[in-house]
Amino acid sequence: MTTIRTLSNQGEAAFLLSVLQGHGFDAVLLDEGSFHYNAIMSSMRLQVPDDQASSALTFLTTAPELQPGSDSTDPEPNDNTRNA
Repeated sequence: MTTIRTLSNQGEAAFLLSVLQGHGFDAVLLDEGSFHYNAIMSSMRLQVPDDQASSALTFLTTAPELQPGSDSTDPEPNDNTRNA
């Protein structure tokens, strides 16, 4: 297994894990349990199998839903909501 990110924010770690798994990567989050006991000094390791590491890193840097300013939860405007 290869660590592709080390994270201290549990929400971000869970989000990235979910996105990777949802796109077919065999991602796991290690040290998640220790976060609850020592949140100030804890970190979590996001890992994928060695043969997926390069693809996962590329995905994390290019996936539209992970880019700053991206909000994939906003619906696309339709003709009824656009200003004329």
